[in-house]
Amino acid sequence: MAWAFAATAQAADLPEGMSLADAPAWVAPVDTGSIEPGAPSGGLAYRVVDDQVSLRGPRPHEYRLLAYDVLDRTGLEDAGRLRIGFQPDFQRVQLHGLVVIRDGRRADRRATARVELLRLEQRANDGILDGWRTAEILIPDVKVGDRVELSFSTLGSNPVLGEHYHRSFSAAYSTATGLRRLRVLAGPAPLKWRRTGPVDYRERVSTDAGGQVLVLQARNLPAIEAEDGAPEWFDGYGALEVGTAPDWAAVARWAETLFRTPATSRARLAREADALGLAGKPAAEAVAKALAFVQGEVRYVSLSIGDSSHAPADPATTLDRRYGDCKDKSLLLVGLLDQAGIEAQPVLVNSTQGRRIADGLPGPNAFDHAIVRARVDGAWLYVDPTRNPELGDFDDRQPADFGQGLPVARGIADLEAFPAAPTAPAPAVEVLQAVSLHGDETPRQVDIRVDTQYRYGFAASNRDRFASEGASRVGRSYLEYMQGYYSGIELMADPVGKDSPDDNQFAVSEHYRTRLVADDAEPGQLGEFNLLMFQLRDWVPSARAATRRWPLRLPGPPRGVQEIRMTAEGGWDIQPEQLTVENAYFRFRRDVSAEGRVLTIRGEWERLAEHIPADDYAATREQLDQVRDLLEYPVYLGGGDADVPGPEISRSDLAWPGLSLMALAMLLGTLWFVRGQSAVAGVFFAPRRTMRRLVDDGSVPLAMLWLLGSAGLMLALTVTPELVAGARPDWGPVLFEALAEVPRFLVVAALLLLAFRVLGHRPGYRGLVIASAWGAIPMIALLLLALLAAGPLLSAVASTPASPSGDMGVVVANSLVALALLLGGLAWGVVATVAGLAEAARSSAGIAVLALVVTFAALFCVVIIAAIVYLLASGSLPGLS
Repeated sequence: MAWAFAATAQAADLPEGMSLADAPAWVAPVDTGSIEPGAPSGGLAYRVVDDQVSLRGPRPHEYRLLAYDVLDRTGLEDAGRLRIGFQPDFQRVQLHGLVVIRDGRRADRRATARVELLRLEQRANDGILDGWRTAEILIPDVKVGDRVELSFSTLGSNPVLGEHYHRSFSAAYSTATGLRRLRVLAGPAPLKWRRTGPVDYRERVSTDAGGQVLVLQARNLPAIEAEDGAPEWFDGYGALEVGTAPDWAAVARWAETLFRTPATSRARLAREADALGLAGKPAAEAVAKALAFVQGEVRYVSLSIGDSSHAPADPATTLDRRYGDCKDKSLLLVGLLDQAGIEAQPVLVNSTQGRRIADGLPGPNAFDHAIVRARVDGAWLYVDPTRNPELGDFDDRQPADFGQGLPVARGIADLEAFPAAPTAPAPAVEVLQAVSLHGDETPRQVDIRVDTQYRYGFAASNRDRFASEGASRVGRSYLEYMQGYYSGIELMADPVGKDSPDDNQFAVSEHYRTRLVADDAEPGQLGEFNLLMFQLRDWVPSARAATRRWPLRLPGPPRGVQEIRMTAEGGWDIQPEQLTVENAYFRFRRDVSAEGRVLTIRGEWERLAEHIPADDYAATREQLDQVRDLLEYPVYLGGGDADVPGPEISRSDLAWPGLSLMALAMLLGTLWFVRGQSAVAGVFFAPRRTMRRLVDDGSVPLAMLWLLGSAGLMLALTVTPELVAGARPDWGPVLFEALAEVPRFLVVAALLLLAFRVLGHRPGYRGLVIASAWGAIPMIALLLLALLAAGPLLSAVASTPASPSGDMGVVVANSLVALALLLGGLAWGVVATVAGLAEAARSSAGIAVLALVVTFAALFCVVIIAAIVYLLASGSLPGLS
């Protein structure tokens, strides 16, 4: 919660530090009426945002003009309000105009405006007080249709910043603007400037009697729409940065005058160093001991008011009051190490920009944090005294790596790069997730146990979290997280944290239980359960947008691992699998294996960069989606056994229907050319004439060959889906079922004989067998081609169906080709069979069709009667016993 203190005054009696004044003479006016406003936003249309700065007086003078039109009621809330932030200790505010233009008449509302002086300490809960005041100005009598012009000046800057001016202004906004201008009147010191962002600015530099005059101006600025997931350092709106420091050496000289330990503090530092026993210890041990004292015994509080915003407190003072900010704690640590004879220096860094600080202009405001480097074994060791107490050797800790910084010491002339952090030997986060079915009742319960090993900075942050929040509160937070993935999940006990301070590791154990609902339509089938690598998912950003204008941040540690082990009583029939997705920005590998009752899925994520540039986002988007898909592994549970979904379908699988259609074309083309010479070709293209010759010849051995072909087709239809799904067929029953096709066929031929005789025809049994066997040839050929066209989709009709995933367009295309071949084979087979039966019975085709219908109707009745007899015998029919 922010702290707020208010003082109320009328404009005629403004709070201290504020006054009324005309715009200074050096300001270049803007005719706001001549500027076309930008596109409306929130009921307002902005015409002008104008900043002008004069560095020619004893202190900086910053002038601002805002002009906008009030378009509708939604804009009134903001139209009559102005907020001005300033530091009363060294700044003054002048109100130049609160002008409302209505029907062409200008009315200045300064005399009737209400001013509330607020102290908003937004970061007070973080121990940071900055002393800024906010003047909240309420402008009366503002209506829809008015044009409002607000102008004011801020005079002065923090004296601790020295002689150099350094300031950054926004280059664009979330609302469109007609005119954006920055005008700077430089003094004796040469001016430097830099602009970033998506808006093109026109630069104009001139010289007058006072020195340089810089004007950066842009018209018709579009509204900048922010994009989620951008790195913290990225400013998508752009900046107009100006400064007068000639180089980083000048900034280093400024900082060196501030970070000096007074002679009066040395005795106090010596006593504390003696108490810590720093003298005579190896450098690494002395640094660790002094750092532990500053991190653990001096709490973090920042009173960044006045000089304290950049100048550290006397180390003796920091020791006495036992609190301080990054500057205070850094200078204290340097003083303690100096007493131990260890060379150490404060280092100014930017916690957000990191190494990109070198892209900006030199100046005191380039930095927002201070750390320390100490000479250990001939090399610089960088440490951060503001962190919570760190444990373990320095190699086991999170490196204090800010990319580049400015050491505070005599002779420093430029920023210095931090040494490259060594590759961590172990993952920063390693998760082992054990999943098992629990109990025999329905619905079945699922146990989920999660053991996480945290290292480096992650160990420190989780250690601190358990210490500050307690296991119960942490457990509630964990449960809310898991409920986002598993419906009805319960936390069986508070998580348990186990600390290993010697190697700076922290382990957390969690235990959850959820339930599976049995599928009533399929008794014994438990349904699908989704194994999810949730920890890795947190680090893989979603790539919903097709394109990006802003870079995409890659969060999380450089390396993390999650392994899932699921136990199923029936075991697993899964082939080992390794999949890798890799580019210049990240690498992901997933390994799947099964041994006995345990299925193991291991994912390893490596972040090779901090972000993906916007220009490369489109090229990597598909890979991000692929990784997020691979983080999920659904398994289908049934009767204690388990199987997995079908293979990933991609465009390359279009080769299967392509091959089948090519084979079909070659087959039909060949048969067409030999149709007068081959009985097989004749069955395809002249079935009735060919069947007459075959029946008359009476060759039973060839017919039996085609009967065996039908048995082979049954074998292929049964075995192929299982093999594609990665299962192992039970060959004994499968072969028996295929060979049983021959006697079934002979029984059907006998029933056909009876059907023809009922219909008044007397064919021979031998002729019916020959006709039926040869009639199956087109069906055998086209059904085999249908199997080829389906390819990996055959897993969907395995004994344990495995749903395909991936490119659904390819799935549909392959399915349609396979279905067309299947129906074509059945139709062609029926035509050939009817022709053969008609020749065998010396009947018409209609009589042959009727005989087929009668035969299959009789078979259907036999099956129904057999089922009823079985149910009567077993007492399974309702009401019967």
